[in-house]
Amino acid sequence: MIEFLRRRLVRPVVEQLTQGLSPDAIALTIAVGLAIAVIPVVGTTTILCTTAAIVLRLNQPLIQAINYLSFPLQLAFILPYLKLGRLL
Repeated sequence: MIEFLRRRLVRPVVEQLTQGLSPDAIALTIAVGLAIAVIPVVGTTTILCTTAAIVLRLNQPLIQAINYLSFPLQLAFILPYLKLGRLL
């Protein structure tokens, strides 16, 4: 049963996310997506990730997946960013 789910569900998703990418390109996509995803302005990260992916020719589904999965991290960083801004 687990092998069936892995073959029918997990493998196609992973193949779609990594389609035609080298390990370096995957790492760059994850790094750029995560760096943009923690920007504390809620709602702008999707546009910024899309723009970065187009300009840098990165995998669009992967960078958006990283962006959406990092949303809790973005919310967690809002208060520290506000405190840092007040300090500056």
